[in-house]
Amino acid sequence: MLRGVEVICFFTCYSGAFLLELLRFRFKRSSVLRASSFVFLCLGAVIHGVSLCRNNLLQNDHFFSNASGWFYVLAFGLILVQVYLSVFYSKIQFGLFLFPLTFTALILGLNATNIVFPENATCRWIRTIHAGALLMATLVSFLGAVTGTMFLLQRYRLKHKIFSARFTLPTLEWLGCGTRHATNVAVLFLGIGVICGFYLQIFVSENVRQTAVWEDPVIVGATVLFFIAFFSRIRRLLRKEQDANANDATLSFICCVALIILLFFAAFTNQGHWRGLTSSRLETGIVPPNESRLNRENINVFLRENDDGY
Repeated sequence: MLRGVEVICFFTCYSGAFLLELLRFRFKRSSVLRASSFVFLCLGAVIHGVSLCRNNLLQNDHFFSNASGWFYVLAFGLILVQVYLSVFYSKIQFGLFLFPLTFTALILGLNATNIVFPENATCRWIRTIHAGALLMATLVSFLGAVTGTMFLLQRYRLKHKIFSARFTLPTLEWLGCGTRHATNVAVLFLGIGVICGFYLQIFVSENVRQTAVWEDPVIVGATVLFFIAFFSRIRRLLRKEQDANANDATLSFICCVALIILLFFAAFTNQGHWRGLTSSRLETGIVPPNESRLNRENINVFLRENDDGY
């Protein structure tokens, strides 16, 4: 888990960049504010990336070492997208929409569990695919929600003939195409993550198999969300709706909100999604040699507080 002082450093840089983006509405020298915001953004990205490398989040042959690191990697992915958009679409203020999602991921990372994922040779690659697929689904879904929100806003502005030189948005065609592709990719990765999650639920330890699936809000919510999004994609392919881009924008926003709620449940150890994982970890008796004493103590405290048969 990243130390609090490291998180505060790049969180402050991102906050400064976000504040400068807001000030571009008020002052005429938008080019100066844009350049200053980009400097803060790059500085925060460098600190963020170095912190991830120094804390060795990619340890124990896992793509992510713990849930807290998963959220920090998600936030870093959003920042990399923001850097790319700031370079190639400098006049468009994507940061107004991306920074709040980044802050949400960082806050969840600060409050998420830092218990290290179990090292299980049988399900190692499945766990990697599961975590990576859900990361990509969340990241792409967030991007789709951003382009979808911008699409609805741009359509409203054009309909009511509201124009502003200080707030530029891409064309409706660009935003509609981006939202559609982002939604399709997010549904694909979400399906992969859900399938891998059910595989882990079936083939891991006996304690996990005895845990009812419907007791885990993350599994239930992700499965329901996948089927809703999947059938909406099928419907869009089979039927040419008159306002399909607006429907894509609405769906992407709903998926984004639903994923944030699911991530909130997945961030804490007292949820059903973590009980089975912790039980599997302690049942195998495998504790990586480089795991800190603090993590071991957290596991023991968790078991004492949740001695209910899991």
